[in-house]
Amino acid sequence: MKIPSLNFKSWGRTLFAIARQLKRFLPAAAALVSLILAASAYSQFVLTPVPGLPGVSAGSLAWGDYDSDGRLDFLLSGSLELSLWRNTGSGFSNVTASVAPGLPGLFDSSVSWGDFDNDRLLDFLITGLTNASSAGISQVWRNTGSGFTNMPIPDLPGVGESSVAWSDFDNDGRLDFLITGTTNGTSTGVISQLWRNTGSGFTNVPVPGLPGVFFGSVACGDFDNDGRPDILITGITNGPTGGAATQIWRNTGNGFTNVPVPGLRGVYASSVAWGDYDNDGLLDFLFEGLAGNTFVTELWRNAGNGFTKVPVPGLPSFADGSLAWGDYDSDGRLDFLITGLTNGVTEVSQLWRNTGSGFTEVPVPGLPGNFDNSLAWADFDNDGRLDFLIAGTISGGTVSQLWRNSLLTSNSPPAAPMDLSGTVTVALVLLTAVLCFLELRRH
Repeated sequence: MKIPSLNFKSWGRTLFAIARQLKRFLPAAAALVSLILAASAYSQFVLTPVPGLPGVSAGSLAWGDYDSDGRLDFLLSGSLELSLWRNTGSGFSNVTASVAPGLPGLFDSSVSWGDFDNDRLLDFLITGLTNASSAGISQVWRNTGSGFTNMPIPDLPGVGESSVAWSDFDNDGRLDFLITGTTNGTSTGVISQLWRNTGSGFTNVPVPGLPGVFFGSVACGDFDNDGRPDILITGITNGPTGGAATQIWRNTGNGFTNVPVPGLRGVYASSVAWGDYDNDGLLDFLFEGLAGNTFVTELWRNAGNGFTKVPVPGLPSFADGSLAWGDYDSDGRLDFLITGLTNGVTEVSQLWRNTGSGFTEVPVPGLPGNFDNSLAWADFDNDGRLDFLIAGTISGGTVSQLWRNSLLTSNSPPAAPMDLSGTVTVALVLLTAVLCFLELRRH
């Protein structure tokens, strides 16, 4: 075989040209690699075992630092369980028997923390069913500092398939609460009730026209920036058609009025959440649920003079799941976690990152599809990054899972203002600071 002769001079010029081109493009290639690595880092969530934590469904969970030690604890209900888990700094411990003896097991339930008596100790509100034939319970448990005690509220109805929310609706400095659900398991027993905190107890405040709902969700938020919390509510109603509702109720200061949103569909088997995803200072909202037999997931942007539906390309339509906003990648924009059924049979759990110009799905390897569930963001390990807890039904059973955020970037708190000076007049205290730029990021 004859080996062809090589023109080494010509090859040398060619190699030199290739080398020059490589040198020219190396910085761009390095930048591209950095972008790829950064993108892959966005999905760095690690399953963190919590020994003894039961898998539950048809429940609720909520984070709160009940013992004021600077670490977030959590309350978990579902599958006829209700347990309080203390964050020890090196893990979680079930302290229900010692701290809150007598807590009833619940399903089709809702739980929420709130300091209703302003003693700087978190109390909690629970609703749900205690057995399959139960009419349900609604209870407020007061934090005494050494434990929790059930505080009876006369005439407070027990409900199942419920949702609850604390908020200071009348701006008197005391937390009130809203509950929804059914007292008898059907639409004939549905309620939506606002209970005002008088300082010495709670009293039911009628809201004319507010529909009773169950198998739905409720969220409070000041969408019109008037300093008063408004209400977003979904669920099966007690109307003549037995349909579902998705409604916004504006707090006027002396009552509530329904705010029509053209094109907004009523849903049940639903979840809703307020969040300013576009950082324009106006609360938007995201919801999922069933409109009749149609699965729905919709993002609605607050334009200041109304709401507009915003398409999210690729986002499936969910129902019978949960969703929550949270800035998990510390870029100053709200992302969201969403779960549920997509077609009545497929369980899905997805994380959607806010890019500033839209949303993109970010895979979380190992995260199981989940429905009939609850989820919540929280920085449980105080590393400045949002983690999440999720509990519900997966293919083949139920789970309760804690997922730790191991991203390299963290969400650091802003520095405290310095060189404050004060001017006091008869009716005004004016504070000024030399600090010109203050970056605030959500947790």
